[in-house]
Amino acid sequence: MPDADGTTAERGPLEVDAPIQEQACVEEPAAVEVEDLIEDAVPDTEGAPVEEAVVFAPEVVPEPVFEADQVLAASLDVARTALAEIAPAGTIGELVTTLVQGEHIVSLQFANLMRGYPGWLWTATLSRIDETEDVTVLEVELLPGEGAVLAPDWVPWSVRLADYHAAQDVLGEEIEDADDDDLDDEPDLDDEPDLDDDSEEDESDDDSDDAPDQDYSDDLDEDDSDDDPEEDDEPDSAPAPAARRRRRRR
Repeated sequence: MPDADGTTAERGPLEVDAPIQEQACVEEPAAVEVEDLIEDAVPDTEGAPVEEAVVFAPEVVPEPVFEADQVLAASLDVARTALAEIAPAGTIGELVTTLVQGEHIVSLQFANLMRGYPGWLWTATLSRIDETEDVTVLEVELLPGEGAVLAPDWVPWSVRLADYHAAQDVLGEEIEDADDDDLDDEPDLDDEPDLDDDSEEDESDDDSDDAPDQDYSDDLDEDDSDDDPEEDDEPDSAPAPAARRRRRRR
């Protein structure tokens, strides 16, 4: 078609829009199970060697061994003088043993002669800094030795009360069991034989057996004598009463 000015303009070929590409369908990811995730997270240890736990034992340090200080071991007078301040007179006996407590530390133990404390020992612990120093008394005390009579260990009241209740429960169960056994051993009154009836029957039988047999022949003879004709002629003053026969019972 001509333009408005009467000229005809050449036009190029019409441009055709490029075809619209179809959008590819985006596939949604498949749902993942929680159990699958847990299985993937936990490593598969089947068949794998089990590592043994290594336990490190604490290093044992040997205790140091000290030699007895001969000066301290021979200081018996110093030990007795120190013990005399706490011990009653005449209760410190002979030396029993010497214990090495450390370097330049020695305990001297004497027999106890005080009544009521058998097996206990008067103990004086002596020490000195070095070989040039004098002997020093660290402490004096009365300690239990082998075979000493000791008080029992202290037990809290709550523990003693619990033990008491437990003992009472056991005792109650034993008493109930004993009562049940006694009831089982008692005879049933309904099962007892009627001894009274049997005894009465036996007594009646004995009485009947023990009764003497009476001879009634005499009575019959007497009756026959009454029928004698000679006696019939005599007038009877009165009819004779009939004789009663009574069975005597014992």
